Amino acid sequence: MSPESDIHFLLVEDDPDHAELVSYSLEKGWDGNIVTHVSDGVEALNYLRKRPPYRHVPTPNVVILDLKMPKIDGFEVLERIRSNPRLKDLQVVILTSSRDTRDLERAKIFDPAGYLIKPVDSDQFNKLIKELSTRLDAEVVPAGE
Repeated sequence: MSPESDIHFLLVEDDPDHAELVSYSLEKGWDGNIVTHVSDGVEALNYLRKRPPYRHVPTPNVVILDLKMPKIDGFEVLERIRSNPRLKDLQVVILTSSRDTRDLERAKIFDPAGYLIKPVDSDQFNKLIKELSTRLDAEVVPAGE
């Protein structure tokens, strides 16, 4: 994939510090990356369904989804994505602090493109996001193709 290709990420993350780290790493990782951040599951579903105020937004190539969020959790968001014919094939990467194996097993039902556990150490967190960005930039079909 060339650096001119735009990969649009929808980051669904309620922790502003984590959102900033992920956004920075993804945008820095490849010049064409675009990151849109929403802070809860309701906002994510409104964005993906193009409900106001998101009526004219582009559909992202990849959703990076936290599991533990207010209003609607990541599992519910993932289930609704997979049950929507227009969104069901969307790549979703789970990025969570949960180390509970039950969460991993529950997430597998919805076939995520990845399940990543957030490291506690900020350097390791940055490294994880850079690796994710590199992997996704190589695998994701850019917008418009």
